[in-house]
Amino acid sequence: MRPVFDVSAYGAAGDGVTNDHDAIVRALYREYLPTQFGLHRVPRFDPDEGAVLRFGPGRYRIDGTLARVVAQHRLVVEGAGPGRTVLAFDQHDGRPLPGAPFHRDPRSRLAAGGHPGHWVDELTIAHLTLTTDPFPFEGSDRTLGLTALSVGWCRRLRITDVEVAGVPSFGIYAHHCRDVLIEGCHVHHTHVDGVHVSRSRGVRIEGCRVHDTGDDAIAVSGTEDHASSNVVVTGNEVERAGSRGIAVFGVRSALVTANRIRGTYQAGITVCVHPGHAPSRDVAITDNDVRDAGLHPGERPPEAPLWGGGAPSGIAVVDDHEPHVGVMLRRVRIEGNRLGRCRNSFVSIRRARDVSVGENRFDGPLVTGPRPWDGGEGGVGLSGSGVVAPAGPPGAVPVRVVESTDVPVAARTGGHAPPA
Repeated sequence: MRPVFDVSAYGAAGDGVTNDHDAIVRALYREYLPTQFGLHRVPRFDPDEGAVLRFGPGRYRIDGTLARVVAQHRLVVEGAGPGRTVLAFDQHDGRPLPGAPFHRDPRSRLAAGGHPGHWVDELTIAHLTLTTDPFPFEGSDRTLGLTALSVGWCRRLRITDVEVAGVPSFGIYAHHCRDVLIEGCHVHHTHVDGVHVSRSRGVRIEGCRVHDTGDDAIAVSGTEDHASSNVVVTGNEVERAGSRGIAVFGVRSALVTANRIRGTYQAGITVCVHPGHAPSRDVAITDNDVRDAGLHPGERPPEAPLWGGGAPSGIAVVDDHEPHVGVMLRRVRIEGNRLGRCRNSFVSIRRARDVSVGENRFDGPLVTGPRPWDGGEGGVGLSGSGVVAPAGPPGAVPVRVVESTDVPVAARTGGHAPPA
């Protein structure tokens, strides 16, 4: 039986006014001892047995980051439920704070897990809301704070029933992890990606609702030296994504299935190439429902940040960067998807190899022409976009294949015949 440490027993008020930062640290750690390598944390529990860090109902104002605080084996961080337990990070409008032994930072967040050379086993974060004060924008829409929930170097990571709302960077970010489950989370109004997992293997993102993001709603990525692998993205609902709905790049072996996507600035679902990231291969995109791809933001206010670039379509397997040595996108299967209104194409394939377009349902209609909000030919997106968004190719075709080989297309897909 894991011991339970309730933060209220260590002085946390949960009244939204009192700074509960140090009380949270006291709940987990008996003392900090100075060493030649910095401060050594002495936990109140045996890491081999683990513990529960419990937050009762309330709004816990945290004036300072919890980086490296939630960094013990077999730790469960739990609240009383999203909306009932709120961790509100005070970012001080970007003003610097004096140094302190608990790793204070002017742009605070919950950073958990380990660090290079030190892995953390079995971390669970559940049943709470994470948010910040207003974004520290001073003169630029692109000024960023830090990620609300960041976890690195963790084995058996579970993030369940967590809400992340109104944050100045990523909502949930996991990197260098193994055996990752992000389930039943609600992530919205983020300045960049809603959920992003990078350089990890054994990843499952399931049953989440992600909407109103400045960049991708859900993304899984990997670098040239550390690709992500064995990835499943399933049963998620995406609305109003500031770039792509679901993006996969630098990934080996992925299944994107049974997701519902409504309104994206760029592609609804994409397997793509980013500079410095690994090739992607062995990806299946099946049984998804995609509508209004390339047609967001619509009536979104002009000050809202949009970060994405590239010509949109419903599903895209595209390499829009300069030609590489070899093909970066291989062995992708697109089958059983239903696509409604999209810009330019239902399916777009560029500089890829061995991409199979099976039986999909294209309900349409297709929309073409320059988007009114990006200035048309070669224009940029709304305020906050740092990427030029080129106008779509002339004419709208259901399946567009460019500079690609070994791309069989089903003879007829419901609703529209693909090009011969």
